Amino acid sequence: IHDYFLAKMIDKTRSGGLVAVVTTKGTLDKKDEKVRKYLAKRAELVQAVRLPNNAFKAAGTEVTTDILIFKKRDRILEETDQLPDWVHSEPWDDEININSYFKNHPENVMGTIEKTSTQYGFDITCKPLTNLTLDEQLQKSFSTLSRNYQESTDNKAIMIDKGELS
Repeated sequence: IHDYFLAKMIDKTRSGGLVAVVTTKGTLDKKDEKVRKYLAKRAELVQAVRLPNNAFKAAGTEVTTDILIFKKRDRILEETDQLPDWVHSEPWDDEININSYFKNHPENVMGTIEKTSTQYGFDITCKPLTNLTLDEQLQKSFSTLSRNYQESTDNKAIMIDKGELS
């Protein structure tokens, strides 16, 4: 259901607008690319950050989640347009996939990816780092983001220039 609401948020956002969400790792990691293709045709992935599985422990859950920031495109990409790498997930091992974005941007993984056994079978989880706090990691990861945005001319939205962002 989170993929549905993410798609609707992007659909309702105006061109150049930003959408930031916290969602399960399933949005980017699942084998089925349908939702990611839909999103990629309508928005650029400005940045993704994989949070450790203890990020929401105080709320009573230990789950690997992602922060995703999208910028709405001026037009919907055509079927002939090349889609970005983050649309694809790659095998982590025989049973588990991980999104290409995190393979290409390990600096945006706030921990160590490990295979774990769950009640549903094997999965990957992001184990927290012990040498840095989550706050320190997030500040480092998002430091380039704050240097590359500007308010739109009508002051109702923030525009972002991808520039140095990875």
